[in-house]
Amino acid sequence: MHNQTQHMSLSGAVLDKDLSKMDDTLKENRRQLLLEHFVGGKPRADVKITTVYTTAEERIQGEDITNQSKAEILQRAQDKINLLTDDDTKDVLQSKFNELKRRQSSTRKEILISFFYDVCEELRHNVDTEEVVFLEDQYDEREWSE
Repeated sequence: MHNQTQHMSLSGAVLDKDLSKMDDTLKENRRQLLLEHFVGGKPRADVKITTVYTTAEERIQGEDITNQSKAEILQRAQDKINLLTDDDTKDVLQSKFNELKRRQSSTRKEILISFFYDVCEELRHNVDTEEVVFLEDQYDEREWSE
């Protein structure tokens, strides 16, 4: 772990690690809004904006999945589905995602959170499988070169 300096507010709260990049974050948010909403015609609510947190505690609360809106939970699930490399798993989860998105307003938030955790578990399994295959390939290559 690299040594990162923690900055404190006057009240003693630990400031968020990305607060020093606030100007860049806000510029990027404005650029995204301009390109996607005003130029691209996307609905304002569909433009992904990066939140600027003031304190580390605020970030923890803000990133907690249970504090997210239904749309944010689905977006986070979609982002993780896109990271999957196993096409069969990806297709099954994408199909389930599409169904949940279609019925988003009538689906309980707890169902979406559960789906998000299922996607996370599949992603962990997918990464673990890739690491095992990579290690086996490395072992096989060493065996052939000896």
